[in-house]
Amino acid sequence: MFLAWQYPLPEPASFDTDPEYSFMIDVIDIFGLLTSTTITHPPNELAAVALACHGYLSNSPVNLSLAISFKALELFCSIKLVKASFSAEAFAKLIPYCPMYRKALADALDIYLTICCSPLTRVMCSLGRDTPDWSARNACPARAYKLEGEEPKILSRILYMVRSGELAKYPIAIMAKALTVLGTRLMISCDIGGFKPRELWEIDNGVRDQIEHYNMHRTITELQDHPKALQPFLPELRAFTEFTHKRILEPILQILARGLELPEETFVDMHGFDDPSETYLRFMKYYPRSADDEAKAKNVWLKGHTDIGTVTILWSQPVSALQIRCPDGKWRWVKHLDNAVVVNIGDSMEFLSGGYYKGTIHRVRQPPLDQQGYCRLGVFYFASANEDVLLKPMVESPVLQRVGIIRRFDDENAPTMDQYRKGRTSAYGLSTLTKKDDVIEEQIIYGVPVRHYN
Repeated sequence: MFLAWQYPLPEPASFDTDPEYSFMIDVIDIFGLLTSTTITHPPNELAAVALACHGYLSNSPVNLSLAISFKALELFCSIKLVKASFSAEAFAKLIPYCPMYRKALADALDIYLTICCSPLTRVMCSLGRDTPDWSARNACPARAYKLEGEEPKILSRILYMVRSGELAKYPIAIMAKALTVLGTRLMISCDIGGFKPRELWEIDNGVRDQIEHYNMHRTITELQDHPKALQPFLPELRAFTEFTHKRILEPILQILARGLELPEETFVDMHGFDDPSETYLRFMKYYPRSADDEAKAKNVWLKGHTDIGTVTILWSQPVSALQIRCPDGKWRWVKHLDNAVVVNIGDSMEFLSGGYYKGTIHRVRQPPLDQQGYCRLGVFYFASANEDVLLKPMVESPVLQRVGIIRRFDDENAPTMDQYRKGRTSAYGLSTLTKKDDVIEEQIIYGVPVRHYN
């Protein structure tokens, strides 16, 4: 009846009415300023249905005492879309006020919204679009749809990531400046914190990643806001990052310093828990891919690479996917051990150690056959030196003085940890790689060739 009222036929169907079945009822109708109206209807039609045919919604399905016009309810909905706090009591004061109108309007609005949703629900069900995740599964990613023969876009992908409350205040100015500096490709990456959705990175042959992750700065709450679902766990997460930093990372840094015959606290002093740096915790989830995508990407989920920071700590987990590239050029699985951590050396530690500690080349690929089809969860602690640390070799090391130093750049051109990190994160998965051979692809970050391995 609501649809019949909203979309009336050019010539409404006539029916026999009987004065005996006509009735008068109080109404709320802002547009007509009526306080009551007479409703006529045939003997075999319910009074509530007759009201709907005349453009009113009753306050009760049986004992009718008040009717609200659909137009008034539409106006109420429109106001609430603009100001959600606008109450039924406030709306009731727009008409000659009566205390009972407040509750009647609130109840009628709930019924009206249910009526409005019902046709859409039926249509979506008929089209097979009624599953909760249909929109997410079938939506076209921003700027990803291309018409046949369409010319390439000037900007093929735009990603804008900022820390909450800081650069977000000035997005237009920042984007304009970045366009001037970067030309036709743009990614502003000022912060590693927060959520990364699937399909942001291109892996190979047009196949995009199926990885979600959530990064948390090690302080957890000082530089980052978090979703409501995480709020109860924030104290526990802070305790976890402190334990990892103090009880796992710092002993590793002490061992690395001793290996170079440097004072034990040399690298620890560069990784202060309370000092400015982007050491962070990550929760990561890999989703299975289609057989077609696996074939196109050669079963690789993340290409072989070295990490940006100094040390990466990974908690061992049972779904195999992590492989390391050994000196003989072969990829080998990292075996799972309960209650163990895997430790990788990153680029920054390689720079600081003058090449003595080599960055761990690793990749993520499709799990073995018996584990395929499962999601893979990971917990990581990515350690970086303090932001102002220059990534140049520790020339005072007796070991480096004996074995020699491998420099990746001149000392006077050495970037800070902050500069190198931003250069790597802004380009990952979004910049064009130069193919060196069948295995290695390269990109240049601050004059340093960064390699990716197929």
